[in-house]
Amino acid sequence: MMLKTSITAPHLKHIDSLQKLQVLLFLQQNPHFKGTSQDLAQCLYWADHKILQKILAELREVGLMDFLEGVYQLGCTPEIKSFINNLAMVYDDPLDRQMILDLLRQRATPALAVYH
Repeated sequence: MMLKTSITAPHLKHIDSLQKLQVLLFLQQNPHFKGTSQDLAQCLYWADHKILQKILAELREVGLMDFLEGVYQLGCTPEIKSFINNLAMVYDDPLDRQMILDLLRQRATPALAVYH
């Protein structure tokens, strides 16, 4: 399975759920967002911000999110910004989007199946 546009970054392997992808794409579209997990849950229309806290912690552990002074924001290094922008560009293509979703389904672990 090959994407028409290449995403070459070690960070791709850390996106193992549709929910993580949704968070990152939202933050790419809203690059100045800074807020708590509850703020982000409201923006994403997620009822359970506890699950979002777990997702944000996992993204923070791998460097895709920053957590400063009680608020989350997208990681601000040029490498992270470039990766997220490329991911969004690839996701915009319907065929590549389907390949990404298929890849996420393959990577999903039982623990991630509880994310709603």
